[in-house]
Amino acid sequence: MLKTLRVNWRGSEAQLERKLHRYYLACCRAIWRLLPQEESRRGIEVAERYVDGLATDEELNKADWHVEGAAFNIDYNCDPNAIEKWIEEVQAIPRDELSAMIHPIEEIADVSPRELLERAAYFADFAVIYPHLTPKDPSGDYIPFLSASLLREIFGDLLCSE
Repeated sequence: MLKTLRVNWRGSEAQLERKLHRYYLACCRAIWRLLPQEESRRGIEVAERYVDGLATDEELNKADWHVEGAAFNIDYNCDPNAIEKWIEEVQAIPRDELSAMIHPIEEIADVSPRELLERAAYFADFAVIYPHLTPKDPSGDYIPFLSASLLREIFGDLLCSE
């Protein structure tokens, strides 16, 4: 869906990148329960301010440093007790609520709650630092966090028909 958007986009590249940044951050808000670390959440808030022109590149980079650290915390098992608590919280999420966050839910059928937390944390890192990334498209691990309804909500008014 994102490749089609890029191909059919008729606005400026800067406008597209700002809208995509907003979209990825909105997707993070939709998976907020999978982002239990304050560093991830604060980073998303700084990035939202950045998209609105209310935070600097320096603030965004500093926030991303913390967001990336939060992902590393899970990846490298830096705080096993906290991670175990977060795993239990993910396991307690009702399936219908989880299926509203993951698109489609079958994409994570074989993914452990710990792996889901790790992927969500790295997706938050991707979303926060998005404007400074090359290449721009999210990795396959992040696809389940992308929401078609949020894409329509954010781009609906700007999409150009052929």
